Amino acid sequence: MTQPELVIFLQQKCNGVSETLLHVSETMFWHKPTPEAWSIAENVQHLVQSALPVVRLLNAQRQVLLERFGKTTAPSRSYEEVVLAYKTVLATGVKASGNFLPQIAEEADQKSLNNTFEQTNAALVESTSKWSEAELNEYIIPHPVLGSLTVREMLYFTAYHNQHHHEKIMFLSKLQF
Repeated sequence: MTQPELVIFLQQKCNGVSETLLHVSETMFWHKPTPEAWSIAENVQHLVQSALPVVRLLNAQRQVLLERFGKTTAPSRSYEEVVLAYKTVLATGVKASGNFLPQIAEEADQKSLNNTFEQTNAALVESTSKWSEAELNEYIIPHPVLGSLTVREMLYFTAYHNQHHHEKIMFLSKLQF
Protein backbone atom coordinates (compact mmCIF):
# COMPACT_ATOMS: atom_id res chain seq x y z
CA MET A 1 0.00 0.00 0.00
CA THR A 2 1.49 3.35 -1.00
CA GLN A 3 1.60 6.35 1.32
CA PRO A 4 -1.43 8.05 -0.33
CA GLU A 5 -3.34 4.75 -0.20
CA LEU A 6 -2.41 4.36 3.46
CA VAL A 7 -3.74 7.86 4.25
CA ILE A 8 -7.05 7.00 2.56
CA PHE A 9 -7.17 3.60 4.29
CA LEU A 10 -6.70 5.21 7.72
CA GLN A 11 -9.40 7.78 6.92
CA GLN A 12 -11.81 5.05 5.90
CA LYS A 13 -11.24 3.03 9.09
CA CYS A 14 -11.71 6.13 11.27
CA ASN A 15 -14.72 7.35 9.29
CA GLY A 16 -16.38 3.96 9.70
CA VAL A 17 -16.28 4.34 13.47
CA SER A 18 -17.52 7.94 13.28
CA GLU A 19 -20.43 7.00 11.02
CA THR A 20 -21.53 4.21 13.36
CA LEU A 21 -21.35 6.56 16.35
CA LEU A 22 -23.87 8.88 14.66
CA HIS A 23 -26.52 6.18 15.11
CA VAL A 24 -25.80 5.28 18.73
CA SER A 25 -28.19 6.56 21.39
CA GLU A 26 -26.88 8.25 24.54
CA THR A 27 -28.10 5.32 26.63
CA MET A 28 -26.42 2.75 24.41
CA PHE A 29 -23.21 4.81 24.27
CA TRP A 30 -22.66 4.49 28.03
CA HIS A 31 -24.17 1.02 28.58
CA LYS A 32 -21.84 -1.70 29.90
CA PRO A 33 -23.28 -5.15 29.09
CA THR A 34 -21.24 -6.65 31.95
CA PRO A 35 -19.04 -5.04 34.62
CA GLU A 36 -15.89 -6.27 32.83
CA ALA A 37 -16.95 -5.31 29.29
CA TRP A 38 -16.23 -1.89 27.87
CA SER A 39 -19.07 0.39 26.85
CA ILE A 40 -19.07 2.03 23.43
CA ALA A 41 -17.79 5.17 25.18
CA GLU A 42 -14.87 3.24 26.63
CA ASN A 43 -14.03 1.72 23.24
CA VAL A 44 -13.97 5.22 21.71
CA GLN A 45 -11.83 6.59 24.55
CA HIS A 46 -9.42 3.66 24.19
CA LEU A 47 -9.04 4.42 20.48
CA VAL A 48 -8.25 8.05 21.33
CA GLN A 49 -5.73 7.07 24.01
CA SER A 50 -4.10 4.61 21.60
CA ALA A 51 -3.86 7.04 18.68
CA LEU A 52 -2.52 10.06 20.58
CA PRO A 53 0.97 8.60 21.22
CA VAL A 54 1.20 7.65 17.54
CA VAL A 55 0.29 11.21 16.52
CA ARG A 56 2.93 12.59 18.91
CA LEU A 57 5.58 10.27 17.49
CA LEU A 58 4.63 11.08 13.90
CA ASN A 59 4.93 14.78 14.67
CA ALA A 60 8.29 14.43 16.44
CA GLN A 61 11.42 15.49 14.66
CA ARG A 62 12.86 12.61 12.67
CA GLN A 63 16.25 13.05 14.39
CA VAL A 64 14.62 12.52 17.81
CA LEU A 65 12.99 9.30 16.59
CA LEU A 66 16.28 8.15 15.12
CA GLU A 67 18.15 8.79 18.38
CA ARG A 68 15.50 7.13 20.58
CA PHE A 69 14.44 4.17 18.45
CA GLY A 70 16.77 3.89 15.46
CA LYS A 71 16.09 2.77 11.93
CA THR A 72 15.49 -0.63 10.44
CA THR A 73 16.99 -2.26 7.40
CA ALA A 74 14.35 -4.99 7.31
CA PRO A 75 11.38 -4.44 5.00
CA SER A 76 8.04 -3.46 6.52
CA ARG A 77 5.55 -6.26 6.94
CA SER A 78 2.30 -6.14 4.99
CA TYR A 79 -1.00 -5.09 6.52
CA GLU A 80 -2.06 -8.73 6.68
CA GLU A 81 1.16 -9.73 8.46
CA VAL A 82 0.75 -6.98 11.07
CA VAL A 83 -2.89 -7.96 11.67
CA LEU A 84 -1.89 -11.61 12.07
CA ALA A 85 0.85 -10.67 14.55
CA TYR A 86 -1.66 -8.65 16.59
CA LYS A 87 -4.29 -11.40 16.54
CA THR A 88 -1.63 -13.88 17.65
CA VAL A 89 -0.74 -11.68 20.62
CA LEU A 90 -4.43 -11.17 21.49
CA ALA A 91 -4.93 -14.94 21.47
CA THR A 92 -2.45 -15.20 24.36
CA GLY A 93 -4.85 -13.18 26.53
CA VAL A 94 -3.06 -9.83 26.33
CA LYS A 95 -5.38 -6.93 27.15
CA ALA A 96 -5.02 -3.18 27.28
CA SER A 97 -3.32 -1.90 30.40
CA GLY A 98 -1.87 1.24 31.93
CA ASN A 99 -2.30 4.36 29.81
CA PHE A 100 -4.36 2.41 27.29
CA LEU A 101 -7.19 1.59 29.70
CA PRO A 102 -10.04 3.99 28.92
CA GLN A 103 -10.09 6.96 31.26
CA ILE A 104 -13.11 9.13 30.56
CA ALA A 105 -13.32 12.56 32.16
CA GLU A 106 -16.33 12.94 34.46
CA GLU A 107 -17.64 15.91 32.49
CA ALA A 108 -17.39 14.08 29.15
CA ASP A 109 -20.51 13.57 27.11
CA GLN A 110 -21.17 11.57 23.98
CA LYS A 111 -20.75 14.50 21.60
CA SER A 112 -17.46 15.68 23.13
CA LEU A 113 -16.01 12.17 23.15
CA ASN A 114 -17.02 11.62 19.52
CA ASN A 115 -15.50 15.00 18.59
CA THR A 116 -12.26 14.12 20.38
CA PHE A 117 -12.13 10.84 18.45
CA GLU A 118 -12.63 12.67 15.14
CA GLN A 119 -10.04 15.35 15.96
CA THR A 120 -7.49 12.77 17.05
CA ASN A 121 -7.93 10.79 13.87
CA ALA A 122 -7.82 13.91 11.70
CA ALA A 123 -4.47 14.69 13.34
CA LEU A 124 -3.33 11.11 12.69
CA VAL A 125 -4.21 11.33 9.01
CA GLU A 126 -2.59 14.76 8.66
CA SER A 127 0.59 13.56 10.39
CA THR A 128 0.74 10.46 8.20
CA SER A 129 0.56 12.54 5.05
CA LYS A 130 3.85 14.24 6.02
CA TRP A 131 5.86 11.00 5.86
CA SER A 132 7.55 9.84 2.66
CA GLU A 133 7.44 6.26 1.40
CA ALA A 134 11.06 5.76 2.44
CA GLU A 135 10.56 7.23 5.92
CA LEU A 136 7.51 5.04 6.56
CA ASN A 137 9.73 1.99 6.05
CA GLU A 138 12.94 3.22 7.73
CA TYR A 139 11.94 4.69 11.09
CA ILE A 140 10.84 2.47 13.93
CA ILE A 141 8.63 3.27 16.90
CA PRO A 142 7.59 1.13 19.87
CA HIS A 143 4.29 -0.70 20.26
CA PRO A 144 3.36 -1.89 23.77
CA VAL A 145 2.72 -5.52 22.77
CA LEU A 146 4.13 -5.88 19.25
CA GLY A 147 7.54 -4.38 20.01
CA SER A 148 9.39 -2.22 17.50
CA LEU A 149 7.41 -1.49 14.36
CA THR A 150 8.22 0.57 11.32
CA VAL A 151 6.05 3.67 11.08
CA ARG A 152 4.19 1.97 8.22
CA GLU A 153 3.53 -1.10 10.38
CA MET A 154 2.30 1.10 13.25
CA LEU A 155 -0.13 2.79 10.87
CA TYR A 156 -1.30 -0.59 9.60
CA PHE A 157 -1.84 -1.62 13.21
CA THR A 158 -3.72 1.61 13.96
CA ALA A 159 -6.02 1.10 10.99
CA TYR A 160 -6.75 -2.47 12.07
CA HIS A 161 -7.15 -1.40 15.70
CA ASN A 162 -9.89 1.01 14.62
CA GLN A 163 -11.58 -1.78 12.67
CA HIS A 164 -11.28 -4.19 15.62
CA HIS A 165 -12.99 -1.75 17.99
CA HIS A 166 -15.47 -0.69 15.32
CA GLU A 167 -16.65 -4.30 15.20
CA LYS A 168 -17.07 -4.26 18.99
CA ILE A 169 -18.96 -0.95 18.81
CA MET A 170 -21.28 -2.32 16.12
CA PHE A 171 -21.96 -5.42 18.24
CA LEU A 172 -22.67 -3.31 21.34
CA SER A 173 -24.94 -0.96 19.41
CA LYS A 174 -27.19 -3.90 18.48
CA LEU A 175 -27.60 -5.24 22.03
CA GLN A 176 -31.04 -5.08 23.58
CA PHE A 177 -31.23 -4.31 27.27
